[in-house]
Amino acid sequence: MTDTMRPVRDLLVIALSAAVPLHIHELRGVDETEMVRIAHTCVDEVASRGDSLMFRSRKGASAEAFNALARGLAILAHAPGGVEFLGQHWEVPGGMVDSATADAVASQVRRIETCSPREDLL
Repeated sequence: MTDTMRPVRDLLVIALSAAVPLHIHELRGVDETEMVRIAHTCVDEVASRGDSLMFRSRKGASAEAFNALARGLAILAHAPGGVEFLGQHWEVPGGMVDSATADAVASQVRRIETCSPREDLL
């Protein structure tokens, strides 16, 4: 990570520390089928528009990508053992996300967290 990107990463960590618990709260009472549908939507959004978290694009794109990332992390928090991202850990005891859904979302999260040097966004 470049020194110029560290403040951006730090702000992302702070924002996620507030947003993920809010998304966890919003997901209360959502059944497993809907949770899987939301997870797939988050994967698609982060995979296709995650770069807008770091670079300006159309108005609102950064917020959409951020919320997809936060919601995806909130869904992963329902998986056994929860989720860790950028040094933060979230876990919902007794969560209900199956391993295939957790793996699909986690692969996109890992891709963001472990950017190659050329894509060193965080």
